[in-house]
Amino acid sequence: MAEKQTDTSTTLKTTLTDLQSELSTLNRVSHRLALTDAGPALEKVLNLLLPRLLSRIGKNDDAKTSNRSNKRKAPSSPLTLSSSASVSELSALHDQINAMHESIHKKLIEMLTHTMKRVREDRNCQLPCVAILELLLPEEHRQQQQSETVEPNGLVVTANPFTINLSLAFLTLGVNRSSPSACSDLLPGLLTFLACLLLEGLPQKEGSFYSDNCVGISHILDASRKMRFDQTCHLILRCLEYISCNPLEKAAIRRAADSSSSNVSDASSNNMNETSAESAVPSLKETKRAILSNPVVGAALFEIFSDVLLYTPVSAASSLIPYGMSTSGYQRLINGAASGKMVGGNSKYWKEEFASRARLRELKLKMLELIAPCRRFALFLFDDEKSSDDASKVATSAKVENEC
Repeated sequence: MAEKQTDTSTTLKTTLTDLQSELSTLNRVSHRLALTDAGPALEKVLNLLLPRLLSRIGKNDDAKTSNRSNKRKAPSSPLTLSSSASVSELSALHDQINAMHESIHKKLIEMLTHTMKRVREDRNCQLPCVAILELLLPEEHRQQQQSETVEPNGLVVTANPFTINLSLAFLTLGVNRSSPSACSDLLPGLLTFLACLLLEGLPQKEGSFYSDNCVGISHILDASRKMRFDQTCHLILRCLEYISCNPLEKAAIRRAADSSSSNVSDASSNNMNETSAESAVPSLKETKRAILSNPVVGAALFEIFSDVLLYTPVSAASSLIPYGMSTSGYQRLINGAASGKMVGGNSKYWKEEFASRARLRELKLKMLELIAPCRRFALFLFDDEKSSDDASKVATSAKVENEC
């Protein structure tokens, strides 16, 4: 037993030394960050630093929880007098490690707060949204992406709550500054994360969920999970708005891009057409693929479109909600963050940003541009017979969810 305590003590001392070294490194990085000029220099630093900070704050919190658990499991009283010093030493080491985790957490919060403040002030600063979104997605999703078989039904969110909440806050800032093409790259990952939130807390049977058409209710009952779900829905809505906002993104150009990528007869000319079309038009193939792979995703996206199209401004003194909308859907929509893109606007919430009927009409037309079948391109318009069967599943899932 003495040898075991000695090994444990050595491990704890090594951990404590590593944490002290990490805190010193964070202090140096924080100082350099404060001295970085705004503009391209700051953007270059944040592209590498911000995802690491968001990941580290979650890992640090997990390690702190694990250290507390190990301390509780340690024997509280020595078996012999000779081991009393070892037990007290181990307890002191656990306390020092916990204090170091607290110091690292405070430093990370300080750096992220400083970063958030500077990014808010510099409206031209682009954030690494794709790298931040990757932190929220399960490891299985990245493995499936590499094998090109995305099946989000069995994925579960494993990221730490600190990482999730702070990442969503930075994504809310970053999406509003992203190009339409960048938004189209974010959509599949956001839909996958939304599916994970919907399936969170759902009982499993033989390693998989009971049904593809079932969703959990933790995103409704739990306040923190509900906030994450609502934020994710608004991120998806913003991406859809900015994609449709691109004046070059029309049905004819999309069809030209698809035909040029499939036609291999005239390689040189087609490659030039494909390159120019893809640079001007964001591709929504991966988004349609995410809808096809999971009916829950399609139903959730359908509900977002429905809420926007049904929404009409309501007087602040009125307790009524627009016809056809649910109370939860209405509250989720109006309480979302404003984009901050309006010139001279000080809107804080989505409701204030779209208080004007002209502004709301513009948004609804953008949504229709993406889903109207008469345009011969729509998120819910599938191209082959196999996809049509999946489309019926999406429609059925949306109908069941609305009835519930």
